[in-house]
Amino acid sequence: GFRGTECHNLLLQYAKFVTRGKRHLLEGRKDEGFLHFIIALDLALGDKQQSTAKVTKRAAALLSSHFGVTYQEQEKQVRDLYDQRSRYVHEGKPVDDQNIAAIEEICSEVLKCLLRLQARKKDAASMGTWQKDLDYIVGAIEAGRPIENQIMWDVGIDA
Repeated sequence: GFRGTECHNLLLQYAKFVTRGKRHLLEGRKDEGFLHFIIALDLALGDKQQSTAKVTKRAAALLSSHFGVTYQEQEKQVRDLYDQRSRYVHEGKPVDDQNIAAIEEICSEVLKCLLRLQARKKDAASMGTWQKDLDYIVGAIEAGRPIENQIMWDVGIDA
């Protein structure tokens, strides 16, 4: 009953990029693998403006509790990964193993959130609504406001 939903379609595309990333890693092309993981993250958490700031904030809101770090620490880690991507793309600086491991783990957790989202929302709310819910969580965190467990559950956070 999930086929054809926005969430299912996103999961398929996301999984393709994560798989390509893993294949590149297995074949010794670490930089290309890293880029495919970043593309997967952009696909899931970005929007038409492809703002890196949006992706980093949404990722931090989605993942900080899982990794047991503050929202600010998680946001910095994701921003640093995007900086590493820029250094590779614009300066040719290779990606180090620590950053590859970090983006691979982040992508794995985003995948789990998307799978939980699909399982929990059988009526499959739009992915635009999902991103707006993530932005709501970001706003609450940044304003120092409490967040209801229900909204965390609704976005696929394993709370």
